[in-house]
Amino acid sequence: MPTSVSIIIPTHNRANDVLENIDCLLPQIADQPFEIIVVDSASTPEQFEQLRPLGEKTGVTLLRSETPGASRARNIAVERAQGDWLSFLDDDVIVHANWASKVQEGLNHAPQNLAIIGGRVEAQWPATASQISPLLIGPRAKVLLSVIEDKGSYQTGTTPKAIGANMLIKRTALLQIGGFPESLGRVGTNLVSGEETHAVESIIALKYDSRYDGEIAVNHKISAGRLTREWLERRAKHEGAVTYRRVSQIGGSMGYVARCASTLPFLAPRRKDYDASDEIPIRFNHNVGVVLSAFGKQL
Repeated sequence: MPTSVSIIIPTHNRANDVLENIDCLLPQIADQPFEIIVVDSASTPEQFEQLRPLGEKTGVTLLRSETPGASRARNIAVERAQGDWLSFLDDDVIVHANWASKVQEGLNHAPQNLAIIGGRVEAQWPATASQISPLLIGPRAKVLLSVIEDKGSYQTGTTPKAIGANMLIKRTALLQIGGFPESLGRVGTNLVSGEETHAVESIIALKYDSRYDGEIAVNHKISAGRLTREWLERRAKHEGAVTYRRVSQIGGSMGYVARCASTLPFLAPRRKDYDASDEIPIRFNHNVGVVLSAFGKQL
């Protein structure tokens, strides 16, 4: 049976999460035109040894990259992929029980020009206490945590709604743009990302269509270490750096930088406490990231 979907999972030092992820996936794709490609991105030898048994499972390919980087790991998998569609999952997600059937259902009705499908990413909050309660997490913080809770399904056209924790891209479209830019994307514990947005926007620029499907859903594990002021502010600053790169590529960056800089004196006095109603610490640090990047500061 020809492979229609290649599930790609890059991972770095999260062997237990990957194994749990695969255990949920395998029963769903048995006798289906799916394959799984796991790319270990320079994990420790001990972590990689835990993953070795995956290479013996039917329908699973285990690869290793000695050079770290999420974008590089994805591109390595894309080179080996046989599917017409590429499903990208984070290593720390758990697919819902009907995930594979909903993916196949969505592809069965996909128009020829559709190249991007974003899926729902629900938060699996930590069982232990965290500095910021999950009940107080606002929409900006959820974006930084890679959470999309929308249960609807609709065409998104030129404004795609897709993140790398759970999205599908037509293989031919991704190859047209040369894959994920390896100058972007997380490397180890570095939080600077942006490669997913760059790839999606580049594909849309080629006049492809996109869709959001809330039926294609996963749970994303959120650790207590991410529900802290320090993590959210650092992640927001890195996101600002990525935003500056994107804006500078299409021109008009100086106007954007000026607008971000002008907000800092007003946001600074109010950034002491995180509040889900305004999320000022996140807004402040995002704009700081933009301004620092404009002046050549590497974050």
